[in-house]
Amino acid sequence: MHAIEIAKMMDVTITHDDIEVAHFTGAKDVQQRDVIVRFYSRETCQKLLKNRKKLQKKQSDRKYFVFEDCTKRAMALFSKMRQHLPEDTKFHVYIRNGRVLYRPSLQAKPVVIDRDQTVSDLLLKLKLNGA
Repeated sequence: MHAIEIAKMMDVTITHDDIEVAHFTGAKDVQQRDVIVRFYSRETCQKLLKNRKKLQKKQSDRKYFVFEDCTKRAMALFSKMRQHLPEDTKFHVYIRNGRVLYRPSLQAKPVVIDRDQTVSDLLLKLKLNGA
């Protein structure tokens, strides 16, 4: 699916003029490939990131994910923390401006996850608290 159509699913209107560059990653013979899109405006990118929950609600047979550009290390920390959480609390782990954050509750101040030890400490704390 085209990036403009995906944005439309998130109730964000973009045009070809908003996109600086877009390309597929991975082998050409793979049917579902990742797409990387770079926008001229950070504002456009922020709108898409803000509305990505709408995309999840509108999906049918194919899943689309919208991620902020981040390092492999940040993505690994993000995945590691989420894999140990129950499905209904996975959204408490998120990425903002390249940093992985965890918020134990919606009212709590987010904790920066910047190393594996932080993930281990948070998971131990959750286990001790019975979560």
